[in-house]
Formats: sequence, C-alpha cells, structure tokens
Amino acid sequence: MLIFIYFIIYSFLGYICEVIFCSVGQRRLVNRGILYLPICPIYGVGAIIVLLVYRYINNYLLIFIISFI
Repeated sequence: MLIFIYFIIYSFLGYICEVIFCSVGQRRLVNRGILYLPICPIYGVGAIIVLLVYRYINNYLLIFIISFI
C-alpha cells in the first residue's frame, strides 16, 4: 500500500513540474497529462524503481545506470 501512495505522490509532483515547465515556455496553461487525473504515471514508475533499487544497492553509479535503463 505504501508503494501505491508513493506512486500517486510522485506522479502528481511530476505532473505539476511538467505543467509548470511547459506553461512557462508557452506563456499559457498547458495540460501535459494523458489521464483525466492530474498525474503522469511515468514519473511514479521511475520514482518507485529508484526507491526499490536504493534499498538494496548502495552504489550510486549502479543506481543511476539501472534508473536510466
């Protein structure tokens, strides 16, 4: 259940950051979401992968490579 909560939080924060970034460039509000909810699932998935990998691996370079893939 905690992983799902992290997924929702990071998906929402990623959505907010992306909307702000794109809206500043175009000087108007741009909806960058693909769902009816204000979340971008790719940010949630990426954050969950990093959190799960970080628990088991203490090498920062290896965490970066796994997150990149």
